[in-house]
Amino acid sequence: MKSATWFSLLVALVTVAPFLSACSESGTNSSGPVSTAPTPASASSPAVSTNVKPAYPGLVDTKDCESVGGWVISGKDSTIPVKVEFYIDGKLIESATATSLRQDLTSWGTGRHGFTFNIPAAYKDGSPHTCKIKVAGSDYEVPFIENTTGIICPP
Repeated sequence: MKSATWFSLLVALVTVAPFLSACSESGTNSSGPVSTAPTPASASSPAVSTNVKPAYPGLVDTKDCESVGGWVISGKDSTIPVKVEFYIDGKLIESATATSLRQDLTSWGTGRHGFTFNIPAAYKDGSPHTCKIKVAGSDYEVPFIENTTGIICPP
């Protein structure tokens, strides 16, 4: 009797698992790209917006008083270079295309998905400053690996 109960439980899990996975999709990039395929609207249903922003896998994985750097990849097509913007205290400092070679990313095409921005001397004043890297033309912020965006650099 126990084996029949376990078998029933296994069948129930296999049947329900795809639905649970679909329901738990949060739309973030924490587990990789999220499908942005538009759902066709039928004639009897209202129009559905298909303006879903693509996911951008990536991280800011270096930050010190000399530079801020990391990597970012287009979730739609890893061969398309992504332009990123570097902000300090909400002010745009510089923008560049993430095309530096990262050996750790060669499994994604050419591996040319890296970026690095130098910290300007004006921000090496001993005061706290906040850094941000955004994908150009979007509101998407590339997350910092250590979950802190602040820097304090001595003069």
